[in-house]
Amino acid sequence: MPRPADGSYAVCVDKVPERLECAKQLGADEIFIPSEQIPALENKGDIVFETAGNNASTALLFTMARPGGRCVQVGWPGSNIVPVDVAKLMEKELDYMGVNRYANAFETALAWLKNGRIVSERMITHRFPLSRIQEGFDWALAHPNETIKVIIYND
Repeated sequence: MPRPADGSYAVCVDKVPERLECAKQLGADEIFIPSEQIPALENKGDIVFETAGNNASTALLFTMARPGGRCVQVGWPGSNIVPVDVAKLMEKELDYMGVNRYANAFETALAWLKNGRIVSERMITHRFPLSRIQEGFDWALAHPNETIKVIIYND
């Protein structure tokens, strides 16, 4: 996949090797398993998204962002109180923002899907009709190494 004209650089961090391989195929420049490579992640991102909803990854946001960068909290952490290094937030002059329910992202996401900027086919690994919704949720929980995204559709 060619590098975008804006010079952006994509890094993916995940514990599941299959997801990392998918990210690489979709254009990630670097992939990391966090428990093994935390030092390599320091000051990597102009924009860092936390999407796992994990306390440990939330605590690393400010470490992973470059000075002057932005940290975006998408995933809901396991608890409301998460220890973070506020000194890094201030020293690096970071912007920290939260996203809740993607209320202002749908129009852009749909446009990017339509124009091919987002290629969803590889990310959607399983589809279940609404009549089998419980099976879809059970599948995703039982098979994390085989699941990127499960779609529930109206049948």
